[in-house]
Amino acid sequence: MTTEYSEPMESEGARLHALHDTGLSSGEEVSALISLLLDVRIRDGGPVRIFPAGSDHSGFPWYGHHAPPSAVESPVRARILPPPSDEEVNLAECDPMLSNFGTLPPTVSTVLVKAAHHYANGLWIAEADPEQAWLQFVTALEVVAVHHQTETIDATDVFSAAYPGATKKIVAAGGMDLLKGVAKDFKRLLSAGRRVQTFVGTFRPSPPSKRPTDLSDRVNWEDELIDHVKKVYALRSSLLHSGTPFPAPLLAGIGESELEAGDYFPERPNGVWGSGQSEWDASELPMHLHVFAYVVRGALLNWWKESISPNGKTIGDEA
Repeated sequence: MTTEYSEPMESEGARLHALHDTGLSSGEEVSALISLLLDVRIRDGGPVRIFPAGSDHSGFPWYGHHAPPSAVESPVRARILPPPSDEEVNLAECDPMLSNFGTLPPTVSTVLVKAAHHYANGLWIAEADPEQAWLQFVTALEVVAVHHQTETIDATDVFSAAYPGATKKIVAAGGMDLLKGVAKDFKRLLSAGRRVQTFVGTFRPSPPSKRPTDLSDRVNWEDELIDHVKKVYALRSSLLHSGTPFPAPLLAGIGESELEAGDYFPERPNGVWGSGQSEWDASELPMHLHVFAYVVRGALLNWWKESISPNGKTIGDEA
């Protein structure tokens, strides 16, 4: 955590610190991880007690940097996410994941915190600004997908698949050694959408335990989930690069009507939808926001679990 009281670092230490910096306070990092683990809206409000050197070990109250977080009300009546459960939240359920967090390599832990922060932001703003929530959830996936690609997928294979013509020219000019060097330099820039699909395909969660009874309201989990994730990523890219908004049905929410016993909220819009002069078929509407949030959270948690071996040591540690 960087504060106004930090002493200047030596240049080498500063570079190392910047590499593993999340831009968050320790309280914000922990709250983001709790939000991901428990699937709850939670934010850090800053310190309420400080512990100056040489003072009583219990410290004393201080609210100089405390700012209670405030939720933004939804401008529409329809819910974007299903209503929260009435069950009491138990912080103890964060163990053993939080207990093992300190055993993760610095790069892995930094990536995890960044992704958890974007996921927590998505949950926090979903009702007030669902379009930005979509962006936050996609970013949460991409942060980890980029890391996973660079650590597990051969750079030459990625480059060759993306640029087959250039690959032939590079090999002809300098052989495989030149290709490997070029591919390494381009590795983080290639196939953004593909790496997200690969990551979800590798760490996809099981279908939700609560699903709508009407099959037409469900996402085809086994055969179409990755294709739907691809469509979400394409919508996100269109918004960022050309200003094309997300389809209105994906922002309109899931309604407030009471469900019949044993039923659950739809996972995707069904039929033909219109808004203003625009119209969308169900094939263009991959899933509702609450389902994508479920996919993102499940994939991130599965990756986190795989990063910790059964004996508490991390796997994939970087030498």
